[in-house]
Amino acid sequence: MTNFYFPKGTWCSLFAPNVGDCITATQSQNFSLPSRVNESYVHMREGYVVPMQDATALGARTTKDLQSHPVDLHILGTYRVPGVMSWTADGDYINDDGLTTVLAGNVNQYHFRATYTQTQGEVLTIQVNNAMTASNYFDNTTLCAAVNSADFLGTIYVYDALAFKKNDVYFVQVAYDDDINTYITVGSATFDPVTNRIVTTLEENLCLTRVFRITIRNLNTSAALSN
Repeated sequence: MTNFYFPKGTWCSLFAPNVGDCITATQSQNFSLPSRVNESYVHMREGYVVPMQDATALGARTTKDLQSHPVDLHILGTYRVPGVMSWTADGDYINDDGLTTVLAGNVNQYHFRATYTQTQGEVLTIQVNNAMTASNYFDNTTLCAAVNSADFLGTIYVYDALAFKKNDVYFVQVAYDDDINTYITVGSATFDPVTNRIVTTLEENLCLTRVFRITIRNLNTSAALSN
């Protein structure tokens, strides 16, 4: 065992997401974790959305290999008010072809804002804001400006779910930029008790350059969402 230093907050393991792997430090403190030669840790801090591709699971050897796969979002919220089931998380993501030196029209830059509330049922909203769009890659048929497959969303993982969730099954909806008032059901999400995460299963990968908002809602609430 080795002592690892964690600043104040909740931290969850990205690569070993078993129940109990989320650590809450009430102040900056050390925690003892196994430390065999083949073990290492990457923990995400509360309040962040982390876009990630698991190169080992994908069998990718280079960044070019990763361009053939969608990106996943890992979310761990920070609570606005202690004791109130409402939290937020933020993150940024930039994708290009790995070669260009001209940013304008060739790069997609996103900001993700995740918000969870229980005021109108149980709803997790992920707002997608495009700071830069790869307009040179825009397809008039699909309305997508993806540079490569890494501009598509694969799976969403919501961490430390036992701390807030009320349900085990949810549906996933998306509103696109060309019609922000219409929500389309694009998949489902379920609670995984082994990893303590809510995990989405999408019918197909979503082009992020088109997405305005994603919602994960429990099945007992209305499919309509007011803006």
